[in-house]
Amino acid sequence: MTKQSYTKRVFPALLLLLSLFLSPRGFSFPNVCLKSFKKLSASELRHLTPEFEKRHSPTYSLEIKNTPISDQCNYGSCWVHARLAHIEETIKSKTGKDLKLNRHYLIAQSLLDRIDDALESPNSPIFQGGNANYADELVSRYGLVPENATSWKPRINFEKNPHGSRLTYYLNARAAKFHEDAKDLMPESKAYLDLQDQARKDMRDILRTYTGTLPRKFDYQGKSYTPKQFAKEHAKDYTPRPLWVYPEVEELTGNLRRESSLAGPSPLPNQVRSSRESLEKIEKRIVQSLKNGQSVTLSYENNLNFIDRDTGIMTLDGFNTPAGFAPPKKLYRDSFLSGAGYHAVDIVGADLDPDGRVIKFKIKNSWGTQAGDEGFYHMYRDYFENFVTSIYLSDSDLSRPVAP
Repeated sequence: MTKQSYTKRVFPALLLLLSLFLSPRGFSFPNVCLKSFKKLSASELRHLTPEFEKRHSPTYSLEIKNTPISDQCNYGSCWVHARLAHIEETIKSKTGKDLKLNRHYLIAQSLLDRIDDALESPNSPIFQGGNANYADELVSRYGLVPENATSWKPRINFEKNPHGSRLTYYLNARAAKFHEDAKDLMPESKAYLDLQDQARKDMRDILRTYTGTLPRKFDYQGKSYTPKQFAKEHAKDYTPRPLWVYPEVEELTGNLRRESSLAGPSPLPNQVRSSRESLEKIEKRIVQSLKNGQSVTLSYENNLNFIDRDTGIMTLDGFNTPAGFAPPKKLYRDSFLSGAGYHAVDIVGADLDPDGRVIKFKIKNSWGTQAGDEGFYHMYRDYFENFVTSIYLSDSDLSRPVAP
């Protein structure tokens, strides 16, 4: 293979593998806490046209009860924030109570899981991201802890820089040392298992430096709970029966089908029921869920070219884009890394036109109240249609097929 042929075919393939590795993990978040920014003027980063902003309305014809905005700061934990926001909203819908759940507890449990994975294989590095289904799995296995000083809090807020990146770096460095030390040993041998046990202990000690000892029991409102007991009583033994829905993806044809650097759609997850559906069906599912009083966890490409940070407006139509512009199709964006990071949020409202079609969705973000519209974002239909990657529905009653 010539150098030119190698560059043309192998390098794009490696980029594709990288993009596929990152895509399900929710690696999308501000690089610093937004509250450290000053207000941006139109001449700096704010490019929303005055005409669009003038006709924008922050009102919604359909909206569920909201709970306070959280802030993931610099850590890739949007998937935890989105799912716990959904549980908080479910609790409020059923009881009328605002209950703030501790994000750090589930993040720490995910890192404990990933310590074991990293020691099983050098191809399983510890990372920050995740998805809605994994968050539900952590709740089922480890329960919930309230955001309350008397229950538990980490020694260090590792969602703020530089702590989160340092923590995962230290953990991966120790895992790498184990694999290097054990490279010539049989995995079943005592010497290998002893090295692995020592590495596991060291990595848990590193994690404990940040988190302290995770709670086995804690007091809340005069009563003692384990995390599982707390989840059972306050989240009504949260047991979702989910459906994970992905948009239909166009088929490759012609030269694109023959080009090895482009791949077809990724396989659907097999942990839960999943399907590919038209955007119209996905829209109907979201609206029905909101009418039933449930938020919907949304994953999307966080394309900052079409997001106004000051107002939280997300749209292609409201920015001064070149004439004839349209985003590349998703498979093309994935293959050439021209997409953006992936982010998870909760849809808590929809604005419908007289025919029942969605004008925009109200998005509950996890970037603090300084971002967007006091923490909320307004995702217009054109942004949704171009950049949605999946929705995650919790209730199987909402998972029945919908009409075309």
